[in-house]
Amino acid sequence: MSRNKDPNQKLGEILDRQVVGDDTRAALSRARNSALDAGTRSHSRRPRWIPAAAVAALLLVGIGVALLYPELNQPPMPAATFDDLVVIDSEDELELLEELEFYVWLEQQEQG
Repeated sequence: MSRNKDPNQKLGEILDRQVVGDDTRAALSRARNSALDAGTRSHSRRPRWIPAAAVAALLLVGIGVALLYPELNQPPMPAATFDDLVVIDSEDELELLEELEFYVWLEQQEQG
């Protein structure tokens, strides 16, 4: 059966037996098993309330943003109607159109 083994594997086994004794191999095996057991125990110690706390924090941030910035919740401005286009088309209202920013600012000052 030893003839079917890979020569590299056979050489590795010989070197392992020569470099590491049975006592050292047993001590390493115990240390490895102890480390693996400690690793599985540490994962179970994590509190289960952390994901719920994260979700609650995100909800609080969302509610806070909605309350502090109510202008984000306003509906979009309505589209221009045909009557609006007629007003813009008339030559008399050209001056109004040119100073539109001023009138928007003036309206905001009256509201605020």
